[in-house]
Amino acid sequence: MQAKIAGRYAVLHGLGAYLHLAYDERTGGQVFLREVPLPPELAEDERRTLAEHVIREAAAASRVRHPAIVPVLDAVLHEDKPWIVTPPIHGQPLDAFPGTLSPQQTAALGVDLAGALDAAHTLGVLHGDVQPANVWLTPEGRGLLTGFGTGVSARSQAASSIGTPGFAAPEKTTNPAPSSDLWSLGATLYLAVEGVPPFPGNSPMEVLSAVLSAEPRPPEKAGDLGPVLLALLAKDPAQRPVEVEDDLVRLARPASGGDKAVALRPRTFALLAACSAVVIASVAATATALITEPETPPTFEKLTAATDPGKFSTSPRACDLLTDEQAEELVPKFQREDRTTSGQSLGARCRLSPSGRDGRSVEIELSPYKPGPLGSGPETARGFLAALKADVTRESSSSRTASQVRDLPEAGEQGVAYNEQWTDGSRSIGHAAVAVSNLVATIECGEEDVAAAEKDQVTRELASCAEKTAAWVGESLKRTG
Repeated sequence: MQAKIAGRYAVLHGLGAYLHLAYDERTGGQVFLREVPLPPELAEDERRTLAEHVIREAAAASRVRHPAIVPVLDAVLHEDKPWIVTPPIHGQPLDAFPGTLSPQQTAALGVDLAGALDAAHTLGVLHGDVQPANVWLTPEGRGLLTGFGTGVSARSQAASSIGTPGFAAPEKTTNPAPSSDLWSLGATLYLAVEGVPPFPGNSPMEVLSAVLSAEPRPPEKAGDLGPVLLALLAKDPAQRPVEVEDDLVRLARPASGGDKAVALRPRTFALLAACSAVVIASVAATATALITEPETPPTFEKLTAATDPGKFSTSPRACDLLTDEQAEELVPKFQREDRTTSGQSLGARCRLSPSGRDGRSVEIELSPYKPGPLGSGPETARGFLAALKADVTRESSSSRTASQVRDLPEAGEQGVAYNEQWTDGSRSIGHAAVAVSNLVATIECGEEDVAAAEKDQVTRELASCAEKTAAWVGESLKRTG
């Protein structure tokens, strides 16, 4: 008999100790279903508290969108254990990759991962476990970061784990921060190019001791990438570079400056007898994945410094993009509030709130994108919208449902919109996203505690609010920069 998680996800078969391929009976599609193991020595109330913490972290991580992030679709408790739901991944985990990557390939992989972490940190979300088992290489040579939802939110006061030995920063146990994820990024890229971790050891305790007190093994294969990796591995978080993407983009370019793409070495794939999918074994009993045989060797797309960065080097002030008349139409008797978080440009987020406790609110968030594996800055921004459209089709969960995505041809240079409703009626949101050059504006028109009798009317009003805001913000961005 098939196991069914949370009354919705029918387990098809296991892919490792904690990862399963499952069938989502609500959407009719396949998903990856990952159990988050809890320490067995915890008391029952401590396990319950930690399980609830994992679910909250997954909810925070589900807001993060980036082309190099495997999104969190759902998080559920089943028999007092937390489970995280993501789309299936077609690719290969870095810890199962045969051999090493070249310095250029590693730098290109780093551009993907650094951009993913920047998107998460901008929303106040820490990954908490950046390591080779959570980094995937697609048949096209893209780098993907998974494992979100089991890390630690930057807004949280307590860490749920110390991460993976050898890939967790020295300060992870006491003061996790975005710089901790950057340290883990450096350790992961070091393994990719060197073939060994920066702090080798014969036991977890030996590795942990080396991380805390020893210097990393001097790189032998990394070439010009070596100093960047060592800077990321600095024991003092204040000494680690805050901006590393530009260096990685430069190092990912072919030395000749030509147009040749950076190709990965051919991989070894083990075929399943029943189909062309492949299951890769895991390290330390963590699950890995389902992959398909590529017809040609995968390549990292060309990274070129000359690609168009776009017209926005930083975000304009979001609250300046709507006139008072427009804001009043969206939220009568509004209050305007900058809501910038750590890692964002000043004024990159804006909230329009009603003067009383009840009523509609509008939030606008601006994110400029740099050139990267998807191409120029504008191409990367459009890639975000494409990823968003793909994700929303799987966005429905046990606690909320999402509508089909609507294109907004009149909003900016490209725009999309959709609606989201909490099944308990506690919240309803009209979403929109609009791209202008290399900048994406995401918009939420929300209302809480919607009565069942008013749900349809409120949904239409919030959809209209999001679409109007997207059109006005798009026009303002076209005139800005």
